[in-house]
Amino acid sequence: MSKPTGDNSSAFDGAPSSVPAARTYSYDVFLSYSSEDKEVVCELADRLKHDNLKVWLDKWIIKPGDMIPLVIQHGLQESRTMVVCMSRAFFDSAWATLEHHTLLFRDPTNGTRRFIPLLLETCNLPDVVAMFKHIDWRSPSDEGYKSLLRACKVGGLDPDGTDDGGSSPGHQQSVTSESTNRPLVVLEIADLEDFLEVGKVMKCVITVSNQGSADGTNIGITAQLPPEIEHVSSLGPTPGTNKDGQVRFAPLARLAPRARATYRVVGKAKTPGDVHFRVEMTSDQISQAPVQRTQRTRVLSRCTPDFALDVVDPEESIEVGEELTYIVRVTSQGTVDGSDVGVKAMLPPQLEFVSAQGPTTHSMHGGVVVFSPLPGMSPWATATFRVVTKATSSGEGLFTVELTCNEMLGWLKKTTKRAIVLVKRFPALLLEVVDVEDPIQIGQNMTYIITVTNQGSADDTNIVIKATLPPELDYVSAQGPTPGSVQGNVVSFAPLPHMAPRSKATYRVVTKASGTGDVRFVVEMTSSELSGPPVQESESSTIY
Repeated sequence: MSKPTGDNSSAFDGAPSSVPAARTYSYDVFLSYSSEDKEVVCELADRLKHDNLKVWLDKWIIKPGDMIPLVIQHGLQESRTMVVCMSRAFFDSAWATLEHHTLLFRDPTNGTRRFIPLLLETCNLPDVVAMFKHIDWRSPSDEGYKSLLRACKVGGLDPDGTDDGGSSPGHQQSVTSESTNRPLVVLEIADLEDFLEVGKVMKCVITVSNQGSADGTNIGITAQLPPEIEHVSSLGPTPGTNKDGQVRFAPLARLAPRARATYRVVGKAKTPGDVHFRVEMTSDQISQAPVQRTQRTRVLSRCTPDFALDVVDPEESIEVGEELTYIVRVTSQGTVDGSDVGVKAMLPPQLEFVSAQGPTTHSMHGGVVVFSPLPGMSPWATATFRVVTKATSSGEGLFTVELTCNEMLGWLKKTTKRAIVLVKRFPALLLEVVDVEDPIQIGQNMTYIITVTNQGSADDTNIVIKATLPPELDYVSAQGPTPGSVQGNVVSFAPLPHMAPRSKATYRVVTKASGTGDVRFVVEMTSSELSGPPVQESESSTIY
């Protein structure tokens, strides 16, 4: 299956089918839908459930901690019917999921298990879906719901034991035998090249396969070349004629089950532009609009290589004497190969060269690391280079990388990365305190949250937090990364052994108001690296 690219309409009228008694299912219906349509689908699921059907709906079945793909796979295997809720959002976002689901659910003739398309809004239907009769749910009606309910029940029967037309179960069995013996003709176009240069040849391969159980008849193929492509030749199981870029193949009289027919159309790019190559298919079994497929390519006046250049350093700043490693990634994003791709890295004065690694050898020239050119890079290939440096002096400089290749004709791509070298790393602790409830009444609890953040470039150790309560507040509890205790009106937390750069520690002190007034909750902080008096912060609160 492939993503829908053209307008299609229903091509087959799916008759009801019976389910062998030997097979029982955990669910009557599996609902496949886009999250944008969940409101409509959930209402429908509730209605089906009210009518005593066992419904598989993701929000009802999947629980926290479940492995979602396995739960979905089990649901598909244990469902008699899969209802595909079709909308533009579904085909835009959920088509790949539907492809996978239908592989798990596969019953090409729709015989023993039912595949029911439900049309939520007007949209383009792929031929694989359009071959089955759909239920129109664009304007929900009792008649449409009854059709869906019948299709989801065992054997597709009404509660009174009759089928859609009121015939007996015995008559339905004969209808099932005839309806499952039918063709399933699928149209596919092999992917075109993403880019094509003016003057080059475009080859398009069209495949028609019969995945059903009966012959497909009078299958017609028409290929429409865009104005930017001129026809060169065409080949297929029947003769093809070209008129103004439209290649029409004579109808294929018969395509047996599991048979395949291949058509080839060759064109030549003559002008630049974004182009679409369209193919239509008709047959005796397609009663309405032709099945369509479209492939897109871009014609360029000249195909050229292009590159993305990225530099990664794991540290924002380093200390004198420490090493800093830069990783340089080159990605070919052009339409053709690039040759003699060269990379050059220039070190700032604060860094000295230690070593380098890459797909080619390197040499040093002063503060410049030059890698030998790569002979070639094909589109979307990636090459990684590594340069290890050592900080020798403090300051700020730029690590610069340049890239060249033969096809750039002297033009180069450049990127830079800032390097900050510090004389010495140091921690920098920030103390903050806020009250959660303010103002409060006497007898209510007041919670204070204390946050310590290391904004520096080095670890700090033995961080101690002490909080002093005003007379109007009584101690209730304390929580933090270390145990808290109270003595008098002072809450003390045991020393925090270690705080890494950019890490946070949060403490919580709960108090109870016993007096009124504007009060001040005072917090002090000390650590191994802090010199002088303790850092102090306070938070004022109102009690009434």
